[in-house]
Parts: sequence; C-alpha cells; structure tokens
Amino acid sequence: MFHAKIERDAARPVSDGALDAPAWWRTRAAALLLILAAAIPVLFLPVLPFVDLPGHVGRYRIELDVASSADLQRFFSFHWTVIGNMGGDLLVYPLAKLFGLEAAVRLIVIAIPPLTVAGFLAVAKQAHGRIPATALLTLPLAYSQPFNWGFINYTLSMALAFLAFALWLHLGAQQRFRLRSALFVPLCAALYMAHAGGWTAFCVMAFASEVMRHRAAGSRWTSTLAASVRQCLVFTLPIAMMIIWRGNGIQTTFADWFGLKVKLFWLVTLYRYNSEAFETACAALTFGALGLLAVRLRKSFSPSLTLGAGLLCAMFLILPWKVFGSAYADMRLIPYVVALALLAPKLPNNAGRTAREIALVGLAFYAAVLGVRTVSFAHASREQERELAALSDIPLGADVTILAKQDCSEHWNIPVNAHLGSYVIIRRDGFSNDQWLTPGINLLGLRDKVHGGFAQDPSEMVTPNRCPIVRYATRIDPTVAAATRGPSTYLWLIDIRPDDPRLLNGWQQVWRYQDSALYRRAA
Repeated sequence: MFHAKIERDAARPVSDGALDAPAWWRTRAAALLLILAAAIPVLFLPVLPFVDLPGHVGRYRIELDVASSADLQRFFSFHWTVIGNMGGDLLVYPLAKLFGLEAAVRLIVIAIPPLTVAGFLAVAKQAHGRIPATALLTLPLAYSQPFNWGFINYTLSMALAFLAFALWLHLGAQQRFRLRSALFVPLCAALYMAHAGGWTAFCVMAFASEVMRHRAAGSRWTSTLAASVRQCLVFTLPIAMMIIWRGNGIQTTFADWFGLKVKLFWLVTLYRYNSEAFETACAALTFGALGLLAVRLRKSFSPSLTLGAGLLCAMFLILPWKVFGSAYADMRLIPYVVALALLAPKLPNNAGRTAREIALVGLAFYAAVLGVRTVSFAHASREQERELAALSDIPLGADVTILAKQDCSEHWNIPVNAHLGSYVIIRRDGFSNDQWLTPGINLLGLRDKVHGGFAQDPSEMVTPNRCPIVRYATRIDPTVAAATRGPSTYLWLIDIRPDDPRLLNGWQQVWRYQDSALYRRAA
C-alpha cells in the first residue's frame, strides 16, 4: 500500500514540505504540543495507580525522614551509596524539600512521558535532519508496559538515554568530537545512576551510530570497529562504578534465560495495563506499521538507527527475566527496541500525500492511547483512593502485614494494588512487608529482624486457594495462618479474603471495602 502511494506521489509536483512550508508535524509548535500532551493521562490523578510506585515512594519516605522519625527508625535503615538504580531517589530529595514527598513524586512521574516523547522526536530529527511522519507512530510507546508497571527509575533513564543519544548524534554531525567526549563522561555517570538499563541502551545506540558513521566514510570493518571503540571509551566510567557496586559483597542474580515463549508474550503485551482488547490492538498496529515500513521503505532506513535497533533486539533476546535480582529485565527493554526501529525509516521527499496520511494515523493512534490511558488511570486511581481509606484506622508507627491478591497465572490486567500497602510507610510512618530489601538493588535496609518470612517483598503476594503455586506468590489461607502468628498488630488484606474465616479468630475487623479488609489483633 505505502509502496503504491509513493509511486503515485512521485508523479506529482507536490512535495512533503521540504521545498515550501514545513509539514505540520515538523514545526516546533507541533513538537511542543505532542510533548506536552504526553502528560495528560497522569496530570489530575488523586493517586498514581502504578504497581511498583508505592513501594518506591515508601523508600523515599524512609530516605527523607528516617533520621527524624522514631517510628521509621524502629523498622528501617537507609544508607547512601552509588548504585545503578537511584534516579528517583536523587531527584526526590531536593524536590520533596520544596513540594512535599507525594507532590515531588507526582512531578517526576508527570515528566517521564513528555521526556520520552521528546527523546523519540529528538533522535528522529538528528538521524534524518527533520522529523519524519513515521516518527509519530512511536509516541504511544511513552505509555508502554514498563511505565504502566511503575518502573520509574528505568523509564526515566530510558527517556534520558534517547535525549542523550540525540545530543551524541548532533555533536557528531557537527564534528565536535572533543566537546562530545568531555560532556559524555559525566553524562554517562548520571545515566548509570538513574538506572543501569538506560546507560546500557545509550551505549549500544551510540556505538551503532559510530560504526555506521565510519562505514559511511569508507573505512574497513577492522578500522571501523577499532575507531568506534575508541570513541566510546568515554562511556566506561560507570563500569568502574559497577565493579565497586557489585564488589561490595552483593549477590549477582540472573534467572530465567532464553524464555522465548515469555518474550513473545512481552511483544503482545507491549501496552499492557487493564484493557486486553485495546492494548492487543495497539501492539498489532505498532508491529503491523513496523512490518509495512520495513518492507516498503527498507532502502530509506537510517543505517545508524537500524543497527542500533538490531543490537538492542539482540540484547532483548539474550537478557534473562531477572538481572541482579531485578525482575522483568527483558520486558522493560522491548518498547524502546520497537521505538528505535520505528524511528529508522524516512519517506522520500516526493511522498507528500503518503507522509500526511501516516502522520494523521500516528496522531490518531497517539490521541487514542492518551484518551484510553486517561480514563483507565482515572478509574484505577479512584479505586485505590477508596482502598486507602483503610489508613484512617491505622495509627502512626503501626506494624502492618500486607497480603495483596495476585492472579493465578500471568493475567492480562496488571495488579495495580500489589504494593499499595507501602502507603503505611508513606502516610503513617509504619511498617509494611512489601519493600525490596535485596542488597544492591536499592539503598534500604531492615533494622527490625522479628518479621521472619513477612519482612519484605514478595511476602505480600498471595493467590486464591484454588491456584497452583505461582512465581513468588503463596496461597491465601496458609499465608493468613502464618501471618496471624507473626508480630504485626494489623493485617491488611487487599482484594482477597481467606476461604476459612476461622483463621482470623482473635483479630477484629476494623475496616472493609469490597474484598479488602483491615484487621487488628484483639487485646
């Protein structure tokens, strides 16, 4: 279809805007509007309904207040050190001083989709000299699965990685190599501290661009690779930082290599949140557009972006499910592989009508994703606000065991309430058992050693009794039986209750909403 249109357009004197007024999607005003529009779904939410986010905000509360809160000091410790996963931790520290913790987190989360869109558009402009109509097809990926899960440090670092890559391309095109080298030593260190994933992706993209730049100049492969490696040595400061980080007695954990069936699932669930039909259609549209562009425009793909996307795709295939104890490592990468691949093609200058049609399709797709995400986030946020009414019955400094429902299998809807219990830390300076305490993954430590098997994530994850044993989670009835023998004064069940109510003998129900309930140990 695109091929036939391009041939027809070539016979017309109409250009795509190269010789007269620029096409609307290439104007600065349009770019600014597209960037700002990315914030709409998260602007006015009473609660940010992303799975892991409450856990991160709980850690931020400890980071900010453990020195002054006797209640937090009973349970937690916090120690600053340089790790490759602290973007939000660093940003929230000054912002919370100005705006308060939850407002500061809101500002960070609101900024991530616009930064992501800005990164995509900036890379497209630097690679092609202008923003091609095909670049608009990448914009919905600002709300892909990693952001919807609340992987805040990762998605922030990937947005910054694309912006940094655009700067790398810009300085390379100007042949300002000394300035580029000087700038990217500290920039790579900052990217790494935001999240090691963003630094790694940037290194791959920048290396690919150097390879293709030297090849375009006529260099042989041996000299090309040698010169590219030399140019990229400025990226290596984080390697020393990583050696120090992983050398401090930190356990290096990798799990579930080469799960091709799961990797195919990550392709289908590219936009996954809570609407299987719509989100599957979005994935189909994205991959369908990429396939058509690859077939019809393969000769006009940017070599640098194509090689970069290929290398990132290889990395996606090689990556296991868990890296350094951090889950979903491979899933997090795939939206950015797809984005870079979609940024690679450019329509020829005489394809004006086709370019306008693709731009309108991209704009409509973007608007649809923003609209559906706005509605779905708003609904999930209101539900979480109702769940959080339980906090009014939890005193300051309370010791609370959280049990939150997980589905029996890899269900489509993301379990947005999985870490809702961390609001006990955020708003009540109490204890909840859903924090990540794996050394080297974050900066948090546990001072209170009495909680045993209910000390940290994933002890909060439970399934209905009918479920087989699934990854991480345990069945509700035996878990409630064990939790009631623990030291906590409160038990908060979120979206699930035990089949046998006798397990809660000796506990008083003090709050309830649908399948959620809060219990206090009877005196």
